[in-house]
Amino acid sequence: MSPYLEDIQQVLQERDSSIAEFQAKLDKAGTDQKQLQKIYNSKQQELEKLQREVGKRSQEQIKLNAENEQLQAQVKEFQNKEKNSTSSLDETIKWMRDKEIVISRLDAEIR
Repeated sequence: MSPYLEDIQQVLQERDSSIAEFQAKLDKAGTDQKQLQKIYNSKQQELEKLQREVGKRSQEQIKLNAENEQLQAQVKEFQNKEKNSTSSLDETIKWMRDKEIVISRLDAEIR
C-alpha cells in the first residue's frame, strides 16, 4: 500500500474514532438529559403538591381566623351582657336598700 493511501486510511480511522467518541458523548448526554428530565418532572410534581398544600392550609387559616373573630365577638358580647347584668344588679341592690331604708323609717315612725 502506498504511503499516501496509508495516510488517508489513518486519517479516516482517526476521524471514525473521533466520530465514535463524540457519538458516545452525545448518547451519554442524551441519557443524562432524560434522567434530569425525570428528576425535573418529579420535582415539579412535588412543587405542585406543596403549592396545593399551601393553598389548602391558607384556606384553613382564613377559616380559623374568621372563626376566631366570631368567637372574639361572642366573648365581647357576653362580657357586655355580664357588665350590663352587673350594672342592673347593682341598681336593683341600691333600689332594694333604698326601699329597706324607707321601710325602716316608716317602721320607726309607726313605733
